[in-house]
Amino acid sequence: MLLLYRLYVFILLQEFVNPQKIPFEVLTVREADVLPVGARVSSDTFFPGYDWTIIVCPKCKSHIGWAFTPTISPADSEPEFYALIREKVYYEIDGHTVVQKSWTG
Repeated sequence: MLLLYRLYVFILLQEFVNPQKIPFEVLTVREADVLPVGARVSSDTFFPGYDWTIIVCPKCKSHIGWAFTPTISPADSEPEFYALIREKVYYEIDGHTVVQKSWTG
Protein backbone atom coordinates (compact mmCIF):
# COMPACT_ATOMS: atom_id res chain seq x y z
CA MET A 1 0.00 0.00 0.00
CA LEU A 2 1.33 3.42 -0.92
CA LEU A 3 0.41 6.31 1.33
CA LEU A 4 1.05 9.83 0.18
CA TYR A 5 1.04 12.74 2.57
CA ARG A 6 1.10 16.37 1.74
CA LEU A 7 2.68 18.54 4.39
CA TYR A 8 1.44 22.10 4.66
CA VAL A 9 3.51 24.50 6.66
CA PHE A 10 2.22 27.99 7.31
CA ILE A 11 4.87 30.61 7.81
CA LEU A 12 4.30 34.12 9.06
CA LEU A 13 5.88 36.67 6.72
CA GLN A 14 6.40 40.14 8.12
CA GLU A 15 7.16 43.22 6.06
CA PHE A 16 9.65 45.82 7.24
CA VAL A 17 11.18 48.89 5.62
CA ASN A 18 14.94 49.42 5.69
CA PRO A 19 16.62 52.82 6.25
CA GLN A 20 16.65 53.36 2.46
CA LYS A 21 12.82 53.06 2.53
CA ILE A 22 12.88 49.75 0.65
CA PRO A 23 10.34 47.18 1.91
CA PHE A 24 11.39 43.57 2.45
CA GLU A 25 9.85 40.48 4.04
CA VAL A 26 11.25 38.24 6.75
CA LEU A 27 10.16 34.90 8.13
CA THR A 28 10.92 34.12 11.74
CA VAL A 29 12.16 30.71 12.83
CA ARG A 30 13.46 29.26 16.09
CA GLU A 31 16.37 27.37 14.52
CA ALA A 32 18.57 28.05 11.51
CA ASP A 33 21.87 26.77 10.19
CA VAL A 34 23.56 30.17 10.00
CA LEU A 35 26.71 31.98 11.12
CA PRO A 36 26.49 35.08 13.33
CA VAL A 37 28.71 38.02 12.36
CA GLY A 38 29.71 40.75 14.79
CA ALA A 39 28.41 41.79 18.18
CA ARG A 40 24.85 42.13 19.43
CA VAL A 41 23.26 45.51 18.70
CA SER A 42 20.35 46.94 20.70
CA SER A 43 19.60 50.05 18.62
CA ASP A 44 17.36 50.14 15.54
CA THR A 45 15.78 46.75 16.27
CA PHE A 46 12.70 45.44 14.48
CA PHE A 47 11.66 43.66 17.67
CA PRO A 48 11.66 45.85 20.82
CA GLY A 49 13.29 44.08 23.77
CA TYR A 50 15.64 42.13 21.52
CA ASP A 51 19.21 42.75 20.37
CA TRP A 52 20.14 41.72 16.85
CA THR A 53 23.18 40.20 15.20
CA ILE A 54 23.76 39.86 11.46
CA ILE A 55 23.66 36.27 10.21
CA VAL A 56 25.16 34.87 7.02
CA CYS A 57 24.79 31.69 5.02
CA PRO A 58 27.38 29.13 6.22
CA LYS A 59 28.17 28.15 2.61
CA CYS A 60 28.38 31.40 0.65
CA LYS A 61 28.70 33.90 3.55
CA SER A 62 25.93 36.13 2.12
CA HIS A 63 23.85 38.21 4.54
CA ILE A 64 20.53 36.39 4.95
CA GLY A 65 19.02 37.98 8.06
CA TRP A 66 19.43 38.58 11.77
CA ALA A 67 19.54 36.60 15.00
CA PHE A 68 17.52 38.06 17.90
CA THR A 69 18.44 37.65 21.56
CA PRO A 70 16.56 39.18 24.52
CA THR A 71 18.28 42.42 25.55
CA ILE A 72 18.26 41.39 29.22
CA SER A 73 20.01 38.05 28.57
CA PRO A 74 23.74 37.46 29.26
CA ALA A 75 26.21 38.30 26.49
CA ASP A 76 26.91 34.63 25.69
CA SER A 77 23.22 33.64 25.34
CA GLU A 78 21.97 31.83 22.27
CA PRO A 79 19.51 33.69 20.01
CA GLU A 80 15.82 33.16 20.76
CA PHE A 81 14.81 33.38 17.11
CA TYR A 82 16.04 34.26 13.63
CA ALA A 83 14.55 36.59 11.02
CA LEU A 84 15.45 35.36 7.54
CA ILE A 85 15.08 37.64 4.53
CA ARG A 86 12.52 35.90 2.31
CA GLU A 87 14.19 36.62 -1.03
CA LYS A 88 17.51 35.34 0.33
CA VAL A 89 15.99 32.01 1.40
CA TYR A 90 13.46 31.19 -1.31
CA TYR A 91 11.60 32.67 -4.24
CA GLU A 92 8.71 31.68 -6.49
CA ILE A 93 8.60 30.96 -10.20
CA ASP A 94 5.22 30.34 -11.83
CA GLY A 95 3.64 29.57 -8.47
CA HIS A 96 6.32 27.06 -7.44
CA THR A 97 8.57 27.69 -4.46
CA VAL A 98 12.27 27.44 -5.24
CA VAL A 99 14.82 27.14 -2.45
CA GLN A 100 17.99 29.13 -3.02
CA LYS A 101 20.86 26.91 -4.15
CA SER A 102 22.88 27.73 -1.04
CA TRP A 103 20.16 26.11 1.11
CA THR A 104 20.05 22.78 -0.71
CA GLY A 105 22.03 19.61 -0.02
